[in-house]
Amino acid sequence: MEELIKAASATGVFSLLFYVEVLILADTTLGVLVALKHGAFDLNNFPDFLMTSVLPYMGGLAIMGGLALVPGHDELKAAFYAAAVPVVAMFVKSIIEKIGDIVGIRTLPKFETEQYG
Repeated sequence: MEELIKAASATGVFSLLFYVEVLILADTTLGVLVALKHGAFDLNNFPDFLMTSVLPYMGGLAIMGGLALVPGHDELKAAFYAAAVPVVAMFVKSIIEKIGDIVGIRTLPKFETEQYG
């Protein structure tokens, strides 16, 4: 029974890691499409964009996911989930906005902040 619980736990880490990585790649692809639509895509800047904005998320979460599988250290698993959940939320929001931009609709409200002083 204990082995079954460990296997299910590892499957949860792998599943979340897979879905997060797919969201990151989908957001990157949609970002390229939006840039192409607006004529702002520059192939010379794309490698820098990947190194500074895409690969740190993918690599960092992959490392944390690997550490989450260390037996007997549930705190590492908790840290992985705590890091992955906000990343998922951020990329889902970004994907929704980019799809809206591509099809020409405003998908999420923009909130304006006022400064008081």
